[in-house]
Amino acid sequence: MGVNRGFFSLSDSSRVITYEAVGKSYQLTDPEEWVRANYYFELIDTYRYDVDHLDVEVPVPARVPNFFADIVVYSNARENPFAVVECKRDGISDNEFDQAIEQMFGNTNSLRAKYGATVAGNTRRFFDVGGFTQKERYKNIIADIPVAYGEVEQYRYKKGHPQWALKPVDKNSLIRSLGKCHSTIWDGGKMDPTEAFDELSKLVFVKMQDENLARLDGDPYNFQIGTKETPASVSGRINDLYKQARNSDPEIFDAKLVSPPEKIFTVVTHLQGIDLLKTDLDTKGVAFEKFMEDFFKGKQGQYFTPREIVSFTVKMCDIDNQTSILDPACGSGGFLLHALNEVREKANTYYDPNSVENFKYWHEFAANNLYGIDVNERIARVAKMNMIIHDDGHTNVICHDSLENIEEISQVNRGFMRNRFDLILTNPPFGAKIKQDEKPYLPEYELGKKADGSVYDSRASEILFIERCWQFLKPGSGKLAIVLPDGILTNHTLRNVRKFLLDKFELTAIISLPQVTFVHYGAGLKSSVLFLRKRDDGEEVVDNKVFCAVVSNVGFDSTGRKTANDLPEVLSKLQLYTSSPEEFKNEHHVFVKSISEFNKNRLDPYYYSPMFDEIESELKGSKFELKQLSDVCVKKGIFAGHTPKKESYTDNEFDPKIIKVSSLKSGRVNSDFFHHVTKKDFEEIKKKGKLVKNGDVFILASAHQSSYVGKNPCILELPDDHDEVVFVAELICIRANPDIVNPYYLLQLLDTETFYLLLNREKRGQSSHLYPRDLKSIEIPVPDPELQNSNASLYKTKYENYRFHTQEAQKILKDVSLEFKESFFGASKETEE
Repeated sequence: MGVNRGFFSLSDSSRVITYEAVGKSYQLTDPEEWVRANYYFELIDTYRYDVDHLDVEVPVPARVPNFFADIVVYSNARENPFAVVECKRDGISDNEFDQAIEQMFGNTNSLRAKYGATVAGNTRRFFDVGGFTQKERYKNIIADIPVAYGEVEQYRYKKGHPQWALKPVDKNSLIRSLGKCHSTIWDGGKMDPTEAFDELSKLVFVKMQDENLARLDGDPYNFQIGTKETPASVSGRINDLYKQARNSDPEIFDAKLVSPPEKIFTVVTHLQGIDLLKTDLDTKGVAFEKFMEDFFKGKQGQYFTPREIVSFTVKMCDIDNQTSILDPACGSGGFLLHALNEVREKANTYYDPNSVENFKYWHEFAANNLYGIDVNERIARVAKMNMIIHDDGHTNVICHDSLENIEEISQVNRGFMRNRFDLILTNPPFGAKIKQDEKPYLPEYELGKKADGSVYDSRASEILFIERCWQFLKPGSGKLAIVLPDGILTNHTLRNVRKFLLDKFELTAIISLPQVTFVHYGAGLKSSVLFLRKRDDGEEVVDNKVFCAVVSNVGFDSTGRKTANDLPEVLSKLQLYTSSPEEFKNEHHVFVKSISEFNKNRLDPYYYSPMFDEIESELKGSKFELKQLSDVCVKKGIFAGHTPKKESYTDNEFDPKIIKVSSLKSGRVNSDFFHHVTKKDFEEIKKKGKLVKNGDVFILASAHQSSYVGKNPCILELPDDHDEVVFVAELICIRANPDIVNPYYLLQLLDTETFYLLLNREKRGQSSHLYPRDLKSIEIPVPDPELQNSNASLYKTKYENYRFHTQEAQKILKDVSLEFKESFFGASKETEE
């Protein structure tokens, strides 16, 4: 707008700004220049100062040549300084802001101006410099510099005022403001980060409550710093506001504000000019979620569910304003918020967005149909705050242990009852152990007991959450969408959990998520989203269809950088299958299976991909006999190693040898990269039968094989006079029976794409781990021994050729480097050698 009105001009692709009235140009790429240009325009447009009374980058007497005032407001045509402004980039620390205030005081006193302002984006502080002693910093605070040389007012921000109404902000500004507030409260580690976040949530709550208070147009807001106000007076008023606000939510907002007055005063400085209520809903939501990410990266044993996963899961469910929804492990409230957003979008399709009917449609849903529980008081408060930021839905968020007796939970809020909810959306905490001697409710769970009726000593929390969700859902119609670790779907020891799932629920869809899904958020567990319907009492179990998808990309990688996102396509395929099943065609990564086809006592979709039907069909068509891997190996010839403790490794080359993952190089176990362990540990591993032999083939047991290109599989070649060697548990050894299979044939076979896929298929658990027992039944084609041997000889010859050329290539590169040094540094080859 300042450009359109002729105050500025832009050049060099808008990188350089010129202040036309004074003919001075500066780099707009400097973030401080952005702040100065915006405030310069405010002084003209809002404060009503004549452009001819303003100047920028003004030399300061007695401080030249090193000091310049960013903006000076003059009493007349650039004579008699009236106010001096120091501008800093938005987002500076409190210490930097305090330093900027001192710089402003120095400039203002030198220029003999009356008023001073320090501006860093939305963070601003104003002073009556001329009317007080030189070192005063609180009694001379004013609400703002005067408008058009008028009088200083008691308060700046007023409801409905044409100049001083609160203003909505964009996403980045809000993120920066929240960040500054958190840094103020955290104070470099003087307060625990989670406690600081909790304290900020309370203050944001106070701010929004103040904006909501009934007041006439022109009345000042309470959440601001007035003229001649001290930290004590501002803090006292904020605490009074908080006490009033707590009355509306005593269940969550029951903790006192603990920040000292100076910190509350600074937080008010950061937030006072922002209109949180009128800031765009999506802007608030995205900013608050972005700011919360670090808080939920495992710092409280809980993990932030990525919004891509939350949004997809919610859209997979059929939600309207009559759906009663619960998240018994609500964390920051992501599932509840996206459910609310889904209903708001439907309201906008049914009614005018500004109509009473629209508001009633979604607001009554938010108030009456959204329920959340979290065991952590601070996190429950964050969830409640998140709901408030999004305009409502916080009423039925409570702090409690969701696994406690339901009747006890209902005493906190009568809405939490058995058989009550239409839909549960949740990502329960993974891996927390519920111990019988600590939690008396463990025996109350069917999944808390063994087959003989005895109670487990401990049970993973996610297992009990499955049963608790079943208890909360309506029989026959209640639906569950739950994120679970893949161990639930695949581990041998959890068969009873899978039986419970299939007995108590109708499984309707499974979406397998990639390993990276939760890495950026603090957890590297392989997981899936399951969609289920609670069976009615006495309901007959039928062979229903299950929609399956194996997702490779979820919109971000392990570092959080944006990538492709397969989830919208999966949603589209589900909608096609639901509306027109005759048009749906099975693909490798999106397909439909009958529940009876899940016949290997595992529920991971990848295992049942149609791709493997094609592979098995192709193998059955082989001209060679198929034999199971266990039948072509020596007895107990498929086994994992053993990993000693870190302190067991030594640097002594005369100590016993052990093969680690790093020993695997380009198809070979390279003896040059063997590691060493103490004799004691070696003997213990040897007793476990982990000694290796020439011709053993090794594959990786952990991690995704594609991340170890060139290392998997590898064959062991040792000299005739080699010492005994053991190997680590991250590897699996396959020892072929040489009378049936040549190990070099086996090496090449396992290195094909077909068997890479077949091996990958057998991985289990949230860590995607291979277990020797699962490899035994893999079928391989077994040619005539003579054909195998001739192929093996050819392979070894070509491998030696490859190794020779590799060494030659390395020598060429070394020669190039030496020639360069000789030419430019005078070093000769002879000297180097």
